[in-house]
Amino acid sequence: MQKKNYYQILGVHPGASNAEIKAAYRRLALIYHPDKNSDDPTSSYVFQEINEAYQVLSDKTSRADYHRNFEAEGKRFSQGHTVFFSAELLLVKLGHMRKALDETDPYRMNTDAVFEELESLFSAYHLSVLKKENNIALTQQITANCLGVINYLPKNEQLIIIENLERLPSQSNQTIEKFIKKQKQKWFWDRYRVLLVLLVTLLLCLVLFRVLHLQ
Repeated sequence: MQKKNYYQILGVHPGASNAEIKAAYRRLALIYHPDKNSDDPTSSYVFQEINEAYQVLSDKTSRADYHRNFEAEGKRFSQGHTVFFSAELLLVKLGHMRKALDETDPYRMNTDAVFEELESLFSAYHLSVLKKENNIALTQQITANCLGVINYLPKNEQLIIIENLERLPSQSNQTIEKFIKKQKQKWFWDRYRVLLVLLVTLLLCLVLFRVLHLQ
């Protein structure tokens, strides 16, 4: 299970002081507190994440333990100021991924890493933040960029990410439906490629045999 980046959740850098952490928590709590968002059930989940991050980072001992456990998984906190998750940040991240994949040799591509990254980007927490923002224009751009990225993934992994895309706020399924329709031909070929090649080879062998036999 991937460990949460509490610094990213609060939008502070890993070396932030207790005062900075407290200020970030108060700012976000005012936005996402359930009492202020009674008509939006996703806000309670976001607030829970914010509160969890603050409880860990505001205590010296728990913060030190968190660092040790995080680094024990072979991970490092990114340097510099981390940005609280938003639709704009997701769009930028997907844009970078798409550009990198377009420039990568398909035979050397680590599709497992791409899928894991996408799963983390479309976590339940992130989806709840996107729902609260409800930015339709950015949602459409996110969908287009994400479909460009998953084009490199196997069918089953594509469908998993598509399920997440369909949960985006004010999402129009037309773009996704067009993508799936186009991909069905590719999925069919990927599934029966070996069989079709064998059949063609067999037919060529039979034709060649008959030609040689008739001579």
